[in-house]
Amino acid sequence: MKKVIIALVLLFSLTACSLKENAMNIVNEAKEELKEDLQELQESDNSNADKKISVENIVIEALENKDAEAIKNLFSEKALSLTEDIDEGIDYMLSIYEGDFVEITQRNQSFTSHSGEKMSCEVHPVCVFKTTKNYYKLTWDEWTVQEKEPERLGVYSMRLEVWPDAGLNQGGGCSNILGILYPKNEMIYDTKSVILKFLHTKDMDKDMYEYECQKYREDFYNILSDKLLSISDIDNKIDAFLESIPVDITGSIGDGWIEYDNEKTNVYVEIGSKAVNKYVLYFSFDSEQADKISTLKVTKIEEGKTISDYNLKADEAGIYLPN
Repeated sequence: MKKVIIALVLLFSLTACSLKENAMNIVNEAKEELKEDLQELQESDNSNADKKISVENIVIEALENKDAEAIKNLFSEKALSLTEDIDEGIDYMLSIYEGDFVEITQRNQSFTSHSGEKMSCEVHPVCVFKTTKNYYKLTWDEWTVQEKEPERLGVYSMRLEVWPDAGLNQGGGCSNILGILYPKNEMIYDTKSVILKFLHTKDMDKDMYEYECQKYREDFYNILSDKLLSISDIDNKIDAFLESIPVDITGSIGDGWIEYDNEKTNVYVEIGSKAVNKYVLYFSFDSEQADKISTLKVTKIEEGKTISDYNLKADEAGIYLPN
């Protein structure tokens, strides 16, 4: 840019009949040099972009080298603080990886970004790659920009699966469960999805989506333990549970996390994350029916408070609604 300005200044300082010819030569020379500078800058940017190590490359290299710590270091501060079994999940990833890396056959991603005083960007990529033994599908959820809650910056959920093919039609997705999704907690993820679909029926047109509403309700009843279903007036309690969250939950699901103890598996999911009043959904599995939930509780998080101000759990089987 400076060269162009100098050229223009010289243009008006030249005299005699060679004014136009000399000035044009100077301008053209300056333009050419500026073009070369811009091209060099662009090449430099591209080179730096190539040097940025992507999540999939870090994971693939870590799988090759059996480097659990490299995978763990990708996760956000919040995910690491709330995930009790992340080491176990990473060990599972390492255990199913076989062969030597050959090539990446598919990359894709979806993303959501928010601008304003506090900017954020959330991505949900997928990467399918081939080894000498198998194809693998790697998906993860990541905050690449998070100015409002910096502790969430980084990967918060990840899954590695053996895949049957090159996965050319695969897309990303969001699990909302912090940590590694693997066989031990897949049932928890599926159960969470059933509950959220059931809650979503309150916002659906019952006439237009009669079949879907009925199916989601039946699926919900199927995940409840015998102990919970035996509670008196259970149908009315379930209806009250459905109405206990007065927000449109579509696109408003926050983080979910799991706590394990000797008698129960406890699960927490943030709901209404874009609303003024947020909610935390709690459900638990006990040892009597390990694949069914015996407790449901909804806690309303008032404006200005955090989840640490509340007791989110419930010890006895039942349905507990916000006050």
